[in-house]
Amino acid sequence: MASKVKAKKLRKNFLLPLAVYVFLFSSLLFFCTSVFLKSYNNSLSTTKQNVETQIADVHQENEEASQEISALSSQNRVSAVSQAALSYQAQNIVTVNEGQ
Repeated sequence: MASKVKAKKLRKNFLLPLAVYVFLFSSLLFFCTSVFLKSYNNSLSTTKQNVETQIADVHQENEEASQEISALSSQNRVSAVSQAALSYQAQNIVTVNEGQ
C-alpha cells in the first residue's frame, strides 16, 4: 500500500507585510517632518535677520543720540552760552513730557 502524502499547509507570514507598512509609514512621516522643519528653520532664520536689522538700527539711533547729547552738554557749549549772556525767554521754552 502506498502511503498518503500529506500536503503541508504554508503559513502566511503576517509579520513581514506589517513591517513593510510600518517602514513605509515611518519613511513618509520622516519626509513630512523634515520638510516642515526645513521650512520652519527658514522662517526662523528670516525672522532672526529682521530682528538683527532692527537691533542694528536702534544701536545706530542710540549712538547718534549719545553724540548729540554729548555735544549739547559739552562744557565748551555751556560756557559759550553763559559768556554770550543769553537768557531764557518764556516763549522759547518747550516742556517735553516722558513718553513723547
